[in-house]
Amino acid sequence: MRVIFAGGGTGGHLYPALAVAEELSSRDPGFEALFVGTSRGIESRVVPASGYGLELISSRGARGKGAAGKAVTGAMLAAGTFQAMGIIRRFKPDLVFGSGGYASVAAVCAGWLMRKTVVLQEQNSVPGLANRTLAPMARRLYLGFEKARGYFRRGAPVVVTGNPLRGAIKPGPDRDARKDFGLSGDGPVLLVFGGSQGAMTLSRAAAGYLLRRTDVQAII
Repeated sequence: MRVIFAGGGTGGHLYPALAVAEELSSRDPGFEALFVGTSRGIESRVVPASGYGLELISSRGARGKGAAGKAVTGAMLAAGTFQAMGIIRRFKPDLVFGSGGYASVAAVCAGWLMRKTVVLQEQNSVPGLANRTLAPMARRLYLGFEKARGYFRRGAPVVVTGNPLRGAIKPGPDRDARKDFGLSGDGPVLLVFGGSQGAMTLSRAAAGYLLRRTDVQAII
């Protein structure tokens, strides 16, 4: 089986795709994966280090509401789609897997135009613009959260699977984690993490909560 993985820009879009590639590789000795992304995204560093092939195309996120910005974005999307069609012709994938983000749009569009099977994976409870736009092209929409279902048309081919995790992410003994982070052995622990658009709001909410709870240890 040969799969093109399209997605990236940020780790939130890339790492689920890597997890799926890892799982498929473990199940199918003949599995081949090729990632398609951009030079500005995290995929340009992480994918080669993970042992997978990477092809770079022209793409960028939508910026501003002005005519000039829209024109540049549209031109880059057209160029990226043309580049991705060339990659698809060479690699001959059985499937195009889109995991969201601006880096996925051109390759998914190219796959759809070339009549390849397209599936999408959405990590968030509120789907991003890329996956909402690309959804009509998909044979399946794999969702991390049930809440995301409501953002797609009624009857869409949705399957709620949860978010895929890489094999390196494994649960460990509670006592070891407490020791590593310098936490006491008793009481609840709150982990707060994030690094994208909602991170500041999340951190402020957590700080306000912790001011009212002296019995909770926190890692932010």
